[in-house]
Amino acid sequence: MIKLFRVRGASMHPEYGNGDYVLVRRYSKRPRGRQPQTGDDVICRHPKLGTILKRISAQTAQGVTLKGLNGLSSDSSAIGEVPYHLLAGRVVARIPQKH
Repeated sequence: MIKLFRVRGASMHPEYGNGDYVLVRRYSKRPRGRQPQTGDDVICRHPKLGTILKRISAQTAQGVTLKGLNGLSSDSSAIGEVPYHLLAGRVVARIPQKH
């Protein structure tokens, strides 16, 4: 399943701009399906921050650490490790905002 999300903020600038849209594909729940990988850009449903777009920087058996591309972005050093079940999916395409 693919969903459309709108980017808000500059945490993933310069790759994703405020107002861009991203197409997100859910990760497979099947053992052989596509699973989260380091380097994936993901949508996460964080319990305190809401829906966020970040990049997976590392993984453990329990979850992932996330980072933004902008140096001022909140990342896992501030928000902690994120369990896999909070990942909505990985970004498969960006639709730039029209100027």
